[in-house]
Amino acid sequence: MRSAQKSAILDDVQDAGVLIVGEPGGSIQGDLTVQGVPNVTIQRLSVTGSVIATNANALTVNDVTANALTVTGGSNARLRQITSNGSITLAQTSAAIVEGSTAPGASLLAGNTSLVLRGNQIAWLQILQPSAGEIVVGGDANMVVSRQLSVASQCKSVFAR
Repeated sequence: MRSAQKSAILDDVQDAGVLIVGEPGGSIQGDLTVQGVPNVTIQRLSVTGSVIATNANALTVNDVTANALTVTGGSNARLRQITSNGSITLAQTSAAIVEGSTAPGASLLAGNTSLVLRGNQIAWLQILQPSAGEIVVGGDANMVVSRQLSVASQCKSVFAR
């Protein structure tokens, strides 16, 4: 992507395997939505709105700046080097990895399994519903939660190294 484009929606299974790579100055002016399309890769891109993925298996988002990132459903999402002006939100995902990202906050909603958060810089982290996985704080892949860690009472454990 070489210049500014309007909002983009990928919602046809024929879009499976699409690669969206931004060149310097390339951006999407609005939201980027991926709905039910597997194997989508979004890389080196600025999005003035939000990146919203629903039931997008094997989604890869790398080196992307957006107002917010929301992943609902799907499995094997790889979210790396995300810069969000809002929050990073995950709900009902399986085997998702979020690493090396920066955001004011992150929310883990209901039904996440095999979730890994590591090496992120966030001000607040909310675990609102039970999630199963690993939150690495410290160690080689340091994650900094600078202001608040909020864990709902029904969440039994947060894993830390």
